[in-house]
Amino acid sequence: MSTVSPRRSQLLAERVDALGAQMLDAPVSGSVPQAESGTLAIMVGGESQAFAAVEPLLHELGQTVTHVGTHGQGMLLKLAVNISLAVQTLASVRGYCLPSAGASTRYSRLRS
Repeated sequence: MSTVSPRRSQLLAERVDALGAQMLDAPVSGSVPQAESGTLAIMVGGESQAFAAVEPLLHELGQTVTHVGTHGQGMLLKLAVNISLAVQTLASVRGYCLPSAGASTRYSRLRS
């Protein structure tokens, strides 16, 4: 349950499969408080049967547990969520700055 690159997860899954075992990538959305309260959002990539075997355990850790596809897909979704949050944060900050910038520009034009 770590956030690593999707490609690294795929390569590791191939090595695990060659040994006759299965693995899942399962990055989470949330932090320590959500982990302690069992309310993480868990995005799982890997084989369906491996997911089915551990799904009850994952529900002990997370409120939302979603199998999103093959190996690496959980990681890709986590990256997409992080990028979306960063863009939303940037847009919000810029939005908060616009009124003051617009007011001072308008005020300067009126005084000219």
